[in-house]
Amino acid sequence: MGSLTERCISLGTDVLAVKDFSDQAIIYVFDLLPGATRQDEPSVIRCKTPVTQISVCRSGGTDNQYLVFIDIHRDLYVTSLRSGPDFPIFKIGTQVISVMWGSDSNILVGLHDACYTIWYCPGEACADPTLIGLTTLTYDTTEFGRNVTLESFEGCQIGLRSSGALFTVSVKIYCNLLHKFVQDGLWSQAVKVCRLGQTPVLWATLAAMATKKNQLSISEEAYSAALQIDKVHYLQHIKVIK
Repeated sequence: MGSLTERCISLGTDVLAVKDFSDQAIIYVFDLLPGATRQDEPSVIRCKTPVTQISVCRSGGTDNQYLVFIDIHRDLYVTSLRSGPDFPIFKIGTQVISVMWGSDSNILVGLHDACYTIWYCPGEACADPTLIGLTTLTYDTTEFGRNVTLESFEGCQIGLRSSGALFTVSVKIYCNLLHKFVQDGLWSQAVKVCRLGQTPVLWATLAAMATKKNQLSISEEAYSAALQIDKVHYLQHIKVIK
């Protein structure tokens, strides 16, 4: 029996995920909603390789819950907790040491040996490698020294620790606002934020989230602003069919 640590158990807004100690390629997901059947009979996520860390998102609605895990090869994967019983798994990162979700948005930070990565839309964009690339930014950590660790991710502030010193870095505030507006269904406000920020990562994040919510007109504008012309043409074709 292994020791119970924060790397093998994770609490989300309404689910609890636990790694199996006898078979470390299995993750159990317990539904904490009142009356949920998965409280007694958890869902099972079967990974291809042993897992070293699991983390459930701390924000989002009931249909917008995600779990990420790191395997023994330090590859990072994500799955939607509402995609059971099969739970399709998508690879979104490599050489990852540890990860942490934001406190009030589904933005993810991951630590590597000499850098850290922010996934601004890991759940909605995971099935499209192009979108993952557009919504992911990586930054160097050599200025902080060696043996950097992730300490916190509250609001827009990420806490990093190195040699006893605590450093703070920030995620893009417009992306954080975008997540909040989309979660509340305020699509016009979400578009305004993107028009104000005018960055590819912002538009690509909106495109991914709008597509999942079937907001095709907003998706079309967002993909166009992110210069994803092939996706614009595809959406126009879908709208004609409908």
